Amino acid sequence: MSVRRRRPQRSPGQDHSRTSTPSPSPSRSSSISSLSSSSSPSIQALRCPPQGTESERKLKLATIHKALTADPVDVAALRKLAISKGGLLTDDVRRKAWPKLLNVNLFDVPYKKGVKLESHRDYHQVVLDVNRSLKRFPKGMRDDQREALQGQLVDVIVRVLMENEQLHYYQGYHDICVTFLLVVGKEAAFALVHKLSTHHLR
Repeated sequence: MSVRRRRPQRSPGQDHSRTSTPSPSPSRSSSISSLSSSSSPSIQALRCPPQGTESERKLKLATIHKALTADPVDVAALRKLAISKGGLLTDDVRRKAWPKLLNVNLFDVPYKKGVKLESHRDYHQVVLDVNRSLKRFPKGMRDDQREALQGQLVDVIVRVLMENEQLHYYQGYHDICVTFLLVVGKEAAFALVHKLSTHHLR
């Protein structure tokens, strides 16, 4: 004898359709779309993985070299390469490309000596922030080397501020400056940060 299974009865008015995931509201959907299709260089750079294949790396280095050795230097191409996958790849390339991107002549750096940094209004705050920036320096660096670089970092920041009284120090500014210092050294960092601060960060 076969037994038929009775189907469970559903109460009147019960929804018989399968449960579905609610779709995003029009406003949320449009905002997500705008982010994914944004042409903002910073968003594109963050979205890209840091490294590609070795062949891609070699090709990009060759393309950067071509832009740098063009007469005049192909700044537009350099800018696109800098914000693309992997950035400028090496510190050696950055040392060559950054001055071109910022239009800075490193052979004519107005770096004055004998300036009393302590007299600037933001000096003590800069020192406090720089002393707390241990993680921004390479791991394994000797304490005396790091302390010397921290002194140079304070020097670069305060000199830029002293030459531009309209500028005001803010927390996080030292993170930008230390990036330049570690790659190009004190005097070149001063020139690049000076141009960046007066033309791009204001």
